[in-house]
Formats: sequence, structure tokens, C-alpha cells
Amino acid sequence: MTAESCTAGKLSALLSDAPGAGEHLHGSFVTYTKANKVKALGVDAGLLKAKGAVCIEVALAMAKGALHRSPADVAVAVTGVAGPDPDEDGNPVGLVCIAVARDGREPLHIERQQPSRFRIIQICLKDLPFARW
Repeated sequence: MTAESCTAGKLSALLSDAPGAGEHLHGSFVTYTKANKVKALGVDAGLLKAKGAVCIEVALAMAKGALHRSPADVAVAVTGVAGPDPDEDGNPVGLVCIAVARDGREPLHIERQQPSRFRIIQICLKDLPFARW
């Protein structure tokens, strides 16, 4: 399961192209706005107001929300600023926070500064330390 903001569904689209994806990929939440993060994923509105939409805490809340609102046992969440301008909270273009939640495991998370949506998706697929998980 994916919960995507700045990638707008591109991560789940890429995952769906993999052979056998239908056996593993349950779907995606595309929550581009703060209001939709609250409504669809249960992200705390107070957290969004206090920290903004692009932070590790929100990425973790998105991943946990996707996990609990789907039949999946793993969920990855991506929130960031794709640009061309900083976001409404003043976060710079290229800031991205990614979190992965899995039942019975401590969640993983990373924050990076990246120049493109493509590189953000590469981080999701390559840079998160899934091997130790």
C-alpha cells in the first residue's frame, strides 16, 4: 500500500508495472492536500498545523494510516515539496520525507533533499534499508 503526496500516485503506478504486482499491491492513497491526509489517512490535523505536511512525523502518520485503512501488511508514505515553489509552510523544493510501516515492526523513515520526483521514487525503492527490516 502506498500513501503519496508529492509523487501523486507515481510510486504505486511504478510498483503496479512489476510482474505479479496484483498479488501484493493493494492500492494507493493519493493525499495531496492536508485536508485529505486528515480525511483519508487519519493524520492528526493538529500535527499538520504545528509541523506542516512535510516532516517525518507526518510521513509516519501517513504510513500508519494507510496500513490501518487497508488489508496490506506494509505501507510506504511519501510527502514532500516537488516545486516549482516552496510549499505553504515554507519548506524548500526537493525536501522529501518517506516512512514505511509494517505490522509488528518499528517503522523506517528518512528525510532527504532531492531535485526531482523521479529521484524521490528511487529513494523509496532503493535507499530505504529494507534489508534490515
